[in-house]
Amino acid sequence: MIIQNIFGHSCVSFTLLVTLSGSLSAQPVSIGVLDDVEITRTDDGYIIESLFTCPVRYITHFPHAEGDEINIRIDPVPLCDPDSTAGSGRGSISPRSETENSLYEVVYDGDILGGPFLTLFFKEPVKFRVSQGEDYRSIVVDVHE
Repeated sequence: MIIQNIFGHSCVSFTLLVTLSGSLSAQPVSIGVLDDVEITRTDDGYIIESLFTCPVRYITHFPHAEGDEINIRIDPVPLCDPDSTAGSGRGSISPRSETENSLYEVVYDGDILGGPFLTLFFKEPVKFRVSQGEDYRSIVVDVHE
């Protein structure tokens, strides 16, 4: 629809402009939070490093030292985009590794109550230790065999 503005010039309807600008805006998605998973073999097991696109803080995890699933509560720091809803959404990675290990999926869920959580799923129970990565953009799980 074309209308006349107060100066007598024709212009596009405000409704059309709002509709177009709304459809062009991007919303933050969770797939951008969890970036990659790296697995490195050690003498007594392997190290899983979950890499994030923005800094995260390790809060706690459950179970404490052994299980076939690890739920790690983290707190994303909204430094990448202060206007975003940092940490919301969900994403997963099925790690590809040349090392022998029992990890089969890593899931980030920012919309779960009490979260966000990073959850690691294993094919069998493992013994582990969880820690904050040195760069604050990773969570490290040291798995002992």
